[in-house]
Amino acid sequence: MKRGLGVLGLSACIASTAIAQTSAPVTAPQTNQPGQQTIVVNPTVDECATGWNSNLKWSQTQFDQMCATLSRSK
Repeated sequence: MKRGLGVLGLSACIASTAIAQTSAPVTAPQTNQPGQQTIVVNPTVDECATGWNSNLKWSQTQFDQMCATLSRSK
């Protein structure tokens, strides 16, 4: 016995297809082109309170400098 999608299932299927077709993938540039700037995201207050670890995207020196700047700005 075959089962159909039903009205709700078909609507969800159509809606997800429409979203998939209109959403462009977000990709980060691999290299900076001349004239382009890189956005640097600093550590948050919570990350600074937790402290540096080797899994973070900053070196320990960078992390310490950015957290010191963040604490002075508050």
